[in-house]
Amino acid sequence: MVNNLENTCTLCEEYLAVLDIKQKQQLCQKNFCELQTDLREYKMTNVIRYFIRKVHEDLIFLGIYLSCKENDMTYMHNSIFQGNRFGTIRSNCLQGGVDQADNLTNIILALASNDIEILDKIMPYHLGFSTNGFLHAHYNMIMSLMNKDIENANRAKNQLEKFMSKKRSKLELSFSRYLVSLIERDLNKISIYLQEICVYLTRTDWVQHAIFLSVSYNKLGHSVALFAHGLYHLAYFYLTPEEFSKIEMPEHKSFIKEYEYYNHKNGFCSGKTLIDFTNENKLLSRLIDIDIIPEITLKEESNKRYLNVEEFEKKLLYNLRDAGIISFEMEGEEYVFKSFK
Repeated sequence: MVNNLENTCTLCEEYLAVLDIKQKQQLCQKNFCELQTDLREYKMTNVIRYFIRKVHEDLIFLGIYLSCKENDMTYMHNSIFQGNRFGTIRSNCLQGGVDQADNLTNIILALASNDIEILDKIMPYHLGFSTNGFLHAHYNMIMSLMNKDIENANRAKNQLEKFMSKKRSKLELSFSRYLVSLIERDLNKISIYLQEICVYLTRTDWVQHAIFLSVSYNKLGHSVALFAHGLYHLAYFYLTPEEFSKIEMPEHKSFIKEYEYYNHKNGFCSGKTLIDFTNENKLLSRLIDIDIIPEITLKEESNKRYLNVEEFEKKLLYNLRDAGIISFEMEGEEYVFKSFK
């Protein structure tokens, strides 16, 4: 085991509330029991949001910890997959004040676990370009690259160049340059800017805030460059195999090379669930199924487009009801919980 894995193990032992899968299963079951009680006393949507938040807590780094401890990257792969699906539901039930670009970090984490299936839900091509969001040009480039849409990628390149013409942080510039280098297929610069991204990720907190919606994971987030792993996978999905083979992995303690050796060996296959909730209850086992997670939609207000979080939450609840997982009734505009099935 190399030093960066040992350091990550130590940090996880310091910051995580649970350190094994059985503990997390038991904690999630406790969260579910509390959910059943709270649903009869409080607003249904607020209680379910809080439940998803509790299940999401520590899930990604639990898998990373187990991978570092056991030297088995399957844990990390599956925890990013499962954790990001819970995180995606959670973030899309909260109004971020922007349009589909608000899903940028969820998209990059989905790429880190090769969860291509969920991209149609959180990066639907038919919604077109993002126009309302600080990093809308970056969203537009990733959407174009993943759809091999060169015309729109060049449009996004122009947006990124305009973005870079203003005063930006070092991470924002390296991130922008990395995406431009991908469309230009400049393999040397791709490697250089991915290295820079790893360096600057350890000096900023906004990525951790966007992923975990919490300040509690700043130090852990600095220790593992999940964002950089997702961008490395973006190169895999966009470039030809020959081109991708020439990309150099970053030489940085936050970039877990063992994880990428694992992905190379396994053909960058999609992750699975870290924790199997099948025998726990239907809600925990089915909530992140692709047929339960709704596709995002937009609404327009004052000539700007925004994520329609109300519609996302409504579709999520109705999908759960239609799947025979939960029963509720409407009283006016309020959801009134009846039972779990």
